[in-house]
Amino acid sequence: MAKFVLAGKADCPYFAKAERLADLLHKNLPSFTMHKIVQHPDDWEQWLQTICDTNGWKHNRSPIVWREMIDRGGKGLLLGGFSEFMEHAQIYYGITSDIKADLMMTISAENLQTKIDLMEEETYYKGLIKPLHIWITSALSPVCYNLIPLLCNGEIFGESTFISLHLLNIKGAVEELSALKMESEDLSLPLLHEVTVHADLNDAFVNAGVIIVLDEVKQEELSNTCKEYGHLIDSNAHSDVRVVVAGNSYVNLKCYLIMQSAPSIATCNFVAVATHLENIARSQLAKKLNVTTSEVKCVLMWGNIGGSIYIDLQRAKVYNYDGAVCGPPHFSQPVLEMVYDTKWLETEFLTTVNKHQRTVRKKLQHSLGISEANGICTVLHRWYHDSPPGEIMSLGVLSEGQYGIPEDLVFSMPVTFHNGIWKVVSDIKHSDDVKEKLQLIAKEMTGPSLRENLKVFIQTVWNNLLTRWCKQKETQRRGALVIVESSLLRTTDSLSHSISHCDAAVQIQPQEITRKASKAMQRQMKQNPDISQRLTGRNRCLEEQLQLWNVQSELNSQEDTCDKLEAKIEVLLEHNKNLQDKCVNVRQLVQVP
Repeated sequence: MAKFVLAGKADCPYFAKAERLADLLHKNLPSFTMHKIVQHPDDWEQWLQTICDTNGWKHNRSPIVWREMIDRGGKGLLLGGFSEFMEHAQIYYGITSDIKADLMMTISAENLQTKIDLMEEETYYKGLIKPLHIWITSALSPVCYNLIPLLCNGEIFGESTFISLHLLNIKGAVEELSALKMESEDLSLPLLHEVTVHADLNDAFVNAGVIIVLDEVKQEELSNTCKEYGHLIDSNAHSDVRVVVAGNSYVNLKCYLIMQSAPSIATCNFVAVATHLENIARSQLAKKLNVTTSEVKCVLMWGNIGGSIYIDLQRAKVYNYDGAVCGPPHFSQPVLEMVYDTKWLETEFLTTVNKHQRTVRKKLQHSLGISEANGICTVLHRWYHDSPPGEIMSLGVLSEGQYGIPEDLVFSMPVTFHNGIWKVVSDIKHSDDVKEKLQLIAKEMTGPSLRENLKVFIQTVWNNLLTRWCKQKETQRRGALVIVESSLLRTTDSLSHSISHCDAAVQIQPQEITRKASKAMQRQMKQNPDISQRLTGRNRCLEEQLQLWNVQSELNSQEDTCDKLEAKIEVLLEHNKNLQDKCVNVRQLVQVP
């Protein structure tokens, strides 16, 4: 059954006349079906352009009429405008419309007012919904793909809180962001109110209630990007916005820079996620104890997330451990007492935890997504619903001098959540050795990085070499001037000679200038032994720094080589195991009974 579709501007008199004719046809022909689309005059041009581009039509006036061969959707066949519809009705049905111009204008005015009333009513009912605006930066990262369904399922923010999701990716393609939006809408989550995409920072973080920063930026761009984020958060977001910073590098620094650039937001509203590192350590301990990862709790991470970390197991506990002592499900035992292999804790355990993320990234060929998304959701869930009784977790927060850590430094420490506020656990006692480790980590975080040290070293070498070269050139120039002046004095007594003889007397060889200048510099060095000693000391210092840098570079190269060899060894061991299994099967097949 064919269905006609009539669309036009609400204030168009010809649309009113065509609508009146369509009603007349439907009244006299029950099988005649007409669907009406009324657009506000301000939206008509854009809507018409979109519908024509989608179907490959050419039409530029109101109204527009087309036919669809099925009731719902299908390929549309353009009929035309008002005149074409009137002609079609006259030829096929023998019905026409003869309403006057005054009535057409009256109906069009009523149509416009009705459309305005409907739009206001829709706006009113939408205004009754107060969604939570969540902004995610670097939205094209694998973390965001895994994060979206977890944020909108109602477990974190409540089953009555609607989510307005805003996906921001500054350097991302608009088409990829649009595809991500479509995929998010296809989830059909009842609490997902809307999804918007943003490829620039215009109006970023407007009305933000939660901001999740996933950016992995280069060190050169880090400061500008974070400061720009901070300024926008300070001016556009809610005063009680909660900012969660995650990632694999510079996590503490990113959190601190954004925090400092948003002075109107409380510092307690900025946190850095360390939960994924906790979970890595928990999984390794669970394998050692032959339990599930969820049965190992309270593993703490101190320090620089993505950098130097101290793993604290003094409060770690394990549930349902199959040992000499058993108890009810809520019974736990200290991990340090259950793991008897102390050497494993000090060597293989630390090495595996430190290299775990890098190993997974090499195998996946992209950054981690599931584990980091789960860590972010864990932090948000406890922020909104409090920590479980007796459990503490690691979180990068601004230090206030706890445990001897310098103030005004974002440092990963143990915290608990209560009534939407985190609090640093203050009753943990450390040995002198642990205190020294924490101080070293803090010193490393506040001091320059290896790259900055290398940059300063190269600049120092260049400046020293440039200074030495300039001094040598100046000495050579002065020596040459002395020689030229003495030559000119000798030639004043022989002005009667020919010009060629004068030129020959004045001509000086470059090698002679260099040799004499070098001797003059040596005489000056003998007269000033302090200069010689200072230059010798600087040269020795530069050589030591260069040697240290070479050793560090060689160590980094050897570490990368070891990682590659370990990966190859794992592959070879797997192949060897498969071959052994095949050999066993072959022996069983050829064995004579």
